[in-house]
Amino acid sequence: MALLDDVLAELTQAGEDIKKDLWQPGDAAVLQARAQDIVQLGLDAAEETDAAKKAAFLAAAKDVLNQVKMLAVARAEVAVQKTAAELGQFFLDKVAPKLVALLPALVGL
Repeated sequence: MALLDDVLAELTQAGEDIKKDLWQPGDAAVLQARAQDIVQLGLDAAEETDAAKKAAFLAAAKDVLNQVKMLAVARAEVAVQKTAAELGQFFLDKVAPKLVALLPALVGL
């Protein structure tokens, strides 16, 4: 079925587009800096003997990690919204007209 193949290809491409849109080229520097921050905070925590300071370093590392997670979530949301719009347009342009063309045959059943 050509329509089935078209829809399957479109859905597969939608997933690939979401993955591709997650990180942008300019994010490499941000991710590198955040990775360095996390490692340094972890090292500082490992060297710290004061329990309160150790906990503060670990909390700061967790905050940095959460910042990166939030960036990823925001990017994923944008990618999902874009892909949903593209899928909606695909349905209107390709699938709906073919389904409408099938209605007379279905009504005749």
